[in-house]
Amino acid sequence: MTILLALTIALIPLTGCSGTNSNSSTARVVYTGGGLKQVKELAGHRVREIELWDAPDMKDRLGKLLGGDMPAMTEGWLIESPITVDGDTLMAGGCEMNNCGRNQWLLFADVANDNINIHNIKDGKIKSYKEKGDIKLPQAFADSFTFYKASQGLQ
Repeated sequence: MTILLALTIALIPLTGCSGTNSNSSTARVVYTGGGLKQVKELAGHRVREIELWDAPDMKDRLGKLLGGDMPAMTEGWLIESPITVDGDTLMAGGCEMNNCGRNQWLLFADVANDNINIHNIKDGKIKSYKEKGDIKLPQAFADSFTFYKASQGLQ
């Protein structure tokens, strides 16, 4: 499972940068402000597809977490993986079009403790934003995070 998840996430730059539209589903599903519990229910959908950044509660929450870096994330989160769930932990990833190898964003959320961590891995450096401290990641998510860091020479 761990290897499969890591491979799936690793293929984001290859599949996403081919020009496919991440908002191509026919049934419109939108986040309506139900917090992380609703985001968990929307697993399998993409962050931009459910308009997570546009919902007032998440826009405010993520704005407080990211500060002046919020525009960099929303503008650089163009190619994305679906929201995945392992227990009460969520993971989603996005990257800059045609630059996935050098500018990646990862969002982890702990539903039970209502906590969000966002990491930007860019140009061989990592910048982390932690709402209430570190989220203990399930092994599959930890392996994916390690893979992304290693892809830019980080440990």
